[in-house]
Amino acid sequence: MQVIIQGDGINVRDQLKEYIEKELERLERYYDRLMDADVILEGQLHQKEARIKLTLPRETLFASTMSDKFETSIESAVDKLVEQLKRHKEKLRES
Repeated sequence: MQVIIQGDGINVRDQLKEYIEKELERLERYYDRLMDADVILEGQLHQKEARIKLTLPRETLFASTMSDKFETSIESAVDKLVEQLKRHKEKLRES
């Protein structure tokens, strides 16, 4: 899976990039055909937002969350994507 990480008005430090990549690896346990992930981080003083767009064959999933820390926002967005992947996989089994 190709990962693109962008900061909207912020500089994304290497430590945070590594954390994001580690969190995104969790998604591959649920679906092994992930194509790419676009991560956009945007932050104000106490509002840190993480938006993740996940591209699969013939499907795009999206999750966005806000919290007081980027790490918390990223973890929460990945949790949402895990649930979406589980539903997607269930749909594939049913058809």
